[in-house]
Amino acid sequence: MKNRLLLIGSLMCGVITSNFAQVESFNFKRKIEGVTMPGWYSLPLPVGIPGSANQFHDIRIYNLTDSDTLEVPYLLKIQEDAVSEKNISVPVLNKSIRDGKLYVTFEIPTGERANYLHLEFTEKNFDGHASIEGSNNQKEWFSILNQRRILSIKDEAVDFNFTTLYFPLSIYRFLRVSVEANTLLTFLSATVKRRETKYGATNKIPLTWTEKNNKKDKQTVIDIPFSQTQLFSSLKMNVSNEGDYYRSFELDVLTDSAKSQKGWQYYYENVTRGYLTSADTNAFTFPYHVAKRLRLTINHADNPPLSIKQIEACGPNVLLISKISPGENYLFYGNRSVDAPSYDLKYFEENIPIDLAPLSLGAEEDIRKPAIRSHPLFEKKLWLWGAMGLVILILGFFTLRMLKK
Repeated sequence: MKNRLLLIGSLMCGVITSNFAQVESFNFKRKIEGVTMPGWYSLPLPVGIPGSANQFHDIRIYNLTDSDTLEVPYLLKIQEDAVSEKNISVPVLNKSIRDGKLYVTFEIPTGERANYLHLEFTEKNFDGHASIEGSNNQKEWFSILNQRRILSIKDEAVDFNFTTLYFPLSIYRFLRVSVEANTLLTFLSATVKRRETKYGATNKIPLTWTEKNNKKDKQTVIDIPFSQTQLFSSLKMNVSNEGDYYRSFELDVLTDSAKSQKGWQYYYENVTRGYLTSADTNAFTFPYHVAKRLRLTINHADNPPLSIKQIEACGPNVLLISKISPGENYLFYGNRSVDAPSYDLKYFEENIPIDLAPLSLGAEEDIRKPAIRSHPLFEKKLWLWGAMGLVILILGFFTLRMLKK
């Protein structure tokens, strides 16, 4: 009986030691504050945590007691915009040309709402404007969108098409598009959709940038460092040039760096490619990335460089949703050797209440163990020279004795 108790006690000690060792493997922790009763809560993550954590893989919530450490499951919610689209099949009722304008009328199925129209034309090089009107009886027409720029450029180096029209969600039975361009256009096809966006929560990233014009490569390279590693999912550029312009660009994110004999070498990964043009807002969205530094490369061909007046970047907020009880609850992160957790919670998301009380985090605590410094046997050169001299004397003594014999 005594041996069994000793065995059970040793096993319990081993479990507790293992749990505490698991907690101690992280680099940082923050106390979770605001848990007043057991229930569901939302915990907004500070901006810098994705940089300290391994892109959310090593984030854990632990409830600490004197005898045990309990891991608390959570659901990670990145509050990006959610876009849903529905294609609407629309017959073309008629096409006509009057006073140099092309008119196309579409019939919208009963009960359908539309706010997206993409036009295709036979011609590939044109510059013009399009307007949209709506009607329920084809007699009385109401303006929906007026004089929106459309543009198409196609040659050996460029293939650009900007003929998509976004307009307020409309429930008209008929839509009529009028197009006027620098050349008479031939209508080919159209795509009509209901496109709805559920906007997430984002934060504007404070930033500065430096730019360098490379005359040899006919490029402007803009370096955009962030103050800390964080999520970003959109970029908007304000160009102050007068007149029309059309330039291709690449946006890259820094993934790694290494120091060599020639200095620091930086390695980038592409985020998106596109065109800066006077026909559009020059605002771009893409799936979120974790970044500390961006590089924007604008290709000018034989044109003078663009003057970038302002650059704006935004990133989605991040929430942890968890069922937590009062006590010593902490958020741990900063362990690149662990994988992302897998909780059953993700399969029962529909059971989580919609309205959740928000929690807050205390100050960040650095819990990294100090590196153990190994001291050399001889820290001072005087001791080293003394030891070498003693060795030489001993060797000389024995050498002389051997010579005498």
